[in-house]
Amino acid sequence: MEDKILSFDDSPKTKERIKRVSVPLATSNPYDPATSPPDILQYLPPDGSTFGLFSDPYAHMAYHMPKTGNHSAKFWLKSRLEEHSFTDHEVGLIHFLSTHRCATRSQIQKAIFKDTDNPYKVRDFIQKSHQRGIISAFSWITPCQDGRKKPLVYGLTPTGAEAADRLFHSRVPREFKFQPIQFPMGAAPKMMTFFPYLVANELYCQLKGVDRLIRWERNQHIQLSDQTHFRPNYVAEVIKDAGDFKTLWIEVIRITDDWYERTVARFREIQNALEKISPHLKPDRIIIIADSDSRIPIIAAIAEEHMPDAVLRFSTDERLLSGMNEHTFLLYDPFGTELKASPIPFLLPGASGMTASDFLATQVIDVEEEFEF
Repeated sequence: MEDKILSFDDSPKTKERIKRVSVPLATSNPYDPATSPPDILQYLPPDGSTFGLFSDPYAHMAYHMPKTGNHSAKFWLKSRLEEHSFTDHEVGLIHFLSTHRCATRSQIQKAIFKDTDNPYKVRDFIQKSHQRGIISAFSWITPCQDGRKKPLVYGLTPTGAEAADRLFHSRVPREFKFQPIQFPMGAAPKMMTFFPYLVANELYCQLKGVDRLIRWERNQHIQLSDQTHFRPNYVAEVIKDAGDFKTLWIEVIRITDDWYERTVARFREIQNALEKISPHLKPDRIIIIADSDSRIPIIAAIAEEHMPDAVLRFSTDERLLSGMNEHTFLLYDPFGTELKASPIPFLLPGASGMTASDFLATQVIDVEEEFEF
């Protein structure tokens, strides 16, 4: 099924029911006015701050060294298959990118390497994977320059996607098979296609880093009591202690032309799901990843009206990039009209209780020996 980070009912009937309230807009532009798009105030965070790392609506994709690996990919895959010689890190990389679609080097390091591994080892492995044609590398260009360097992003090439199919029986969607080229001017895809995956990866890496993540699934198919279905953006199952598991739904909101209408429709879908879902599948928290702190009050207001049964926590690009700490998650107080840090204690580094590693270590292979006499 095609990936949909913010899906909603697009019928005319639904659109008629959505009435836009006054949405706060920025009144100042932190970027150079000489190069800023004329409609930038519609998309900037309401406080007039710069875009979050994975939030710039004007960013367009640009491949890095697009000819790298073009002539070696097929040979690499043929050799690995014939010799059964995939390395553990190659297998981990292919699996991670086939399920998470794209990732930065930092995210790859946190996902498939040990904390004790040398960063140069990680860099060399990614460079070799790029040279072998397993992965493509890209970043983005934007008229909104703030002096901040952009990370390289990596995704599977068509050959890398073929390896994922052979190894994991996992088909990578066409739009996430990255064939590097030099785009003609004005023809590059918008990064907004990829940003929701990248910011969700940050939360995945933080949950994995504190060793509490048992399961992470995108677009899980959930059947409701009226036989309809719902798919959260992401579902994370985390462990608090032995026998104590919690379910998080994660929703990513990026600012596009119709973000308000999409968010209202999406929150209505979630509310409907919460009313009709089996109790054992109901989330303990819904984490909403916004583009900035100053956007959270309007999102919280939309949620209060259209998703009243949800227990919410908020986060942002920059908070997730700062690592898991007491300020990663926020709660909006509509009465005090303020954001408050709202940590989830067992998700803090060093918290007591059974970890994911402890839990998974209890699962061992126990097969019957077919040749016993």
